[in-house]
Amino acid sequence: MRKVLYLPIEESARELEARLILAHFALRDGWRVVVGHQMLLTKIIHEFPVGVYFAKGTNAIQCNKIRPLKARGFGIVSIEEENVPLAEPLLIKNLMARDVAEMTDVYLAHGAFDAEVVTEANPAIDGKVEIVGVGRFDLLKPLFLEQRREKAAELRAKYGDFVLLNTNFGYANTFVGSPEEFYRKLLVGMGIVDESDPEEVALWQRALEFETRTMEGFKQLARALADEVPVVLRPHTSENIDTWHALAAEREWAGRLSVVREGPVVDWIHASRLVVQNSCTTGLEAKVMGRPVISFTPFDNGMAACFVANRVLRRIESVPEIVDLARRVAGGQALDGQLATGGREPMNRYVRDADDELVSERQWRAIRRKFDGASQTATEQDFPGKKFALKGAHAHYRVKFSVTTQQFREAFVMVSRALRGTFPVTLRVAGEGLFELSRTQDGD
Repeated sequence: MRKVLYLPIEESARELEARLILAHFALRDGWRVVVGHQMLLTKIIHEFPVGVYFAKGTNAIQCNKIRPLKARGFGIVSIEEENVPLAEPLLIKNLMARDVAEMTDVYLAHGAFDAEVVTEANPAIDGKVEIVGVGRFDLLKPLFLEQRREKAAELRAKYGDFVLLNTNFGYANTFVGSPEEFYRKLLVGMGIVDESDPEEVALWQRALEFETRTMEGFKQLARALADEVPVVLRPHTSENIDTWHALAAEREWAGRLSVVREGPVVDWIHASRLVVQNSCTTGLEAKVMGRPVISFTPFDNGMAACFVANRVLRRIESVPEIVDLARRVAGGQALDGQLATGGREPMNRYVRDADDELVSERQWRAIRRKFDGASQTATEQDFPGKKFALKGAHAHYRVKFSVTTQQFREAFVMVSRALRGTFPVTLRVAGEGLFELSRTQDGD
């Protein structure tokens, strides 16, 4: 095994900057890093040396990527990105393939709840679990936010003092085509739902009803808010954005309703005056940042409590109540009292507190402790040295990962500046959205 850390990325806006923090620590300690487009990396990784692969999920699709790597001798580190917002054990268990414990050398849990559920579902993973927190929450720390002030000011100058509506309806408003296709192709097709288990089938039927009814509530809320204050509606990348463009096209809204899906969500949270979201990680990020945030739950069939945001944030069911809060914040009023969360659960059971240490540093420490001693330093000769092309990818996957070399450089410089990196790094473009990083040696 070589000292090479592979960081596949599915959604660049969500994952890239946090992975670059992890890459910084690996580079600091003499490892090489290959980071970028998950689909391209999966196709060509057989051309690269055996190293440590950082898997972003534990479902059957991810395990299918891991299995041949494990057979070649790769070390496997796993997280489950989709577990972050979940507070329902069955949903978490659904996301785990049966042989994930066998495939994984280190599992990085977001919090005690994640660790408990994963270990209960897969007892063989016990002893491999490290509770570290959520890597991308590092970006919410002041040392990173300070560098985003200018971007936040640009967004406010363009969109006004806006309310951010962050939606997460990847089932009811799926890019796949229809909820039925989503169920068949992704939930059943990826082994997430076992149709022989009535409890699992019933849970996902309720999930569809919950998303469908909540989405209708968000449409009503968007219309009501845009009558009075600037609104930016930011759909999840798994959604069909045309649904929201159709809403925006209903009338002019006096320029107060914008549908935008670009850039890291942290910039939009930072720039907003109020965040309204449905059961997703955005709510947790806004809470960590200290921004005014609520969970809008206009409908509940028992699913609302399945999501961490609805357990730790103020829940509001009424459109007029949210419109009133938006009026107040637009007038410069602080909302601390109105958004009090007395009686809500503490978040640190679900997401380990960052304390005074970066989550990415905890992640790297766990990886290094497991693999550094058994690995040899990689050299330039270990790598193929050519540029690979991404062919045949669905257009949606290009939307999910869309990073130019210049944007990659800017993101890495931002991370290095925040971490006060003092060592030079060599960057090589290995393919469309795929990059090799190494610490520059004296004389290079």
